[in-house]
Amino acid sequence: MEGGPFKCVFSCANVHALFSIHPLSLPSFLQAIKAIFLERVTVLAYYDSFIQSTAGPWQLPSVICLKQYQKGCRERPPPLNRRNIYIRDHYLCAYCTQRLKATDLTLDHVLPRSKGGKGSWDNLVTCGLPGILVAVPVSFFHFCVCQ
Repeated sequence: MEGGPFKCVFSCANVHALFSIHPLSLPSFLQAIKAIFLERVTVLAYYDSFIQSTAGPWQLPSVICLKQYQKGCRERPPPLNRRNIYIRDHYLCAYCTQRLKATDLTLDHVLPRSKGGKGSWDNLVTCGLPGILVAVPVSFFHFCVCQ
């Protein structure tokens, strides 16, 4: 029943001003009803459908707005992993700017780990596999042949 036809319930948050309303997620209707019951949200619009509960019929909300925005994982930086580096670099090789598939990419340290480079957002870049195999460090410049 949770993944039924009422899955398109929108959640909005009034973050800073009346004009700053952004969709945050698509909760199930059960999550929306629970949030209404706990008075965490304001209902902005309803569907024509009702569901029956022990407390009586509930009209299904179509748009809900959080009463209070809670900072959570959206305020933390994303985890440092291969996929997120690829997304940040738009799947482009840092040396030849050619767009490649994820299977043809790898990560490269701008400052090599042997020279004290860390695995951080500032020191990791996306590189094509052919480019990394033929990359020749000259100072900090690499020559890439991803073609």
